[in-house]
Amino acid sequence: RSNDPQALSGALTQLEAAARIDPRDTPTWVAWIRLLGSEGRIDQAVEITKRAAAVPGADPTPLWMALARVLLARGEAERAIRLLDNVHVTGRGAIPVLETLADLKGSRGDLAGQEATLVSLRELKPDDVEVAQRLGSVRLELGDPYGALEPLQSALRSRPADAIVRRDLARAQVKLGRGAEALALLDGLPEVYRSSHAVLLWAQAAEQAARPKL
Repeated sequence: RSNDPQALSGALTQLEAAARIDPRDTPTWVAWIRLLGSEGRIDQAVEITKRAAAVPGADPTPLWMALARVLLARGEAERAIRLLDNVHVTGRGAIPVLETLADLKGSRGDLAGQEATLVSLRELKPDDVEVAQRLGSVRLELGDPYGALEPLQSALRSRPADAIVRRDLARAQVKLGRGAEALALLDGLPEVYRSSHAVLLWAQAAEQAARPKL
């Protein structure tokens, strides 16, 4: 917080005047939002963000992201999630919002919310291997190995040597009882990924592969 109320008042007045002169100057609005946030004036920061986002032709994404970062810096993750969940941004401008939401929901243990966010993100970034891998991994955690197959297989086609993708896809195959397919993915996995969980996964795959087919 500022120790000089007069300087703070002057800075806020200058930012307001600059925004009035050029309403489409995003850095001015962002600076205004950040300054209000640093002073704990969150309700005012919210109102300024709404006002800036309503300017015709304005790019609302950096404005809402600035406000979300203010909330996160104050430890208000849940409020930031609610804020970003209700932001109406379309097209590729929504990517930073969705990426942040996916991270936040994952960190809060909201796997279902993270999965839904990653689905929306993948629609905007269909060729992004990391998004596909994360979607597959989250679906595995949700107990949906069949739903995990498509994004993980897509990721593997783009990066056939990616150890994390191979491991996660092997996990899905084992959960579906497809040990032989899982073994082919685990073969040659770098030693750094051969944890106790990976060894158990390999053992399960080997057992399934050796089991006589009915």
